[in-house]
Amino acid sequence: MWRYHVTVKGSDDELKWLNQQAQRGQRLCRITGNWYQFQATKTPVQLFSEYVTSEVATDIEASQPPFELVTKLQLKQPDVQVIYTATTQASLDVTRVDRQNAPLQLKVALAQRGHLMNVMNLRVVLGLLLAMILIYFKLMNDAWGGWYGLIWILFSFYPAWQASRIHKQANALRVVTQQYDDA
Repeated sequence: MWRYHVTVKGSDDELKWLNQQAQRGQRLCRITGNWYQFQATKTPVQLFSEYVTSEVATDIEASQPPFELVTKLQLKQPDVQVIYTATTQASLDVTRVDRQNAPLQLKVALAQRGHLMNVMNLRVVLGLLLAMILIYFKLMNDAWGGWYGLIWILFSFYPAWQASRIHKQANALRVVTQQYDDA
């Protein structure tokens, strides 16, 4: 089963959502962008994630007991990988891991927000070009034009809504890290 979820990769919010899915019997298999692939399972697992630089990530190929490597996600900006591991040991379910990675999470959040804003800009420009083509060839009448406009606005500004959610997380990370450069 595939699910679409926009959040900062490797963040506490993402990990909380993934563990909620795991408690519902959906085990993470793969991540592609904002799409998460799950498979049904009867064994409850606890998921963990961490940021690893690309040099170190090449050494992480095999699982180390009690943790099993679930998937890796390569981020381009910043150049790190998010490693997702799982364990079925009940004693580790209550373990609280303080990862102290707020500065890196902030970089990831800002890059993801920038990407979403670029997607929005691209959709706005392409929508305007399509509208101009439809008007030029007189393919858009009054009834259809209103629906086109509504669909175009919703389709174009959905990434902006997602970016605003990421922006709130980035602001919280700015407060934690006290890094207000380029704010």
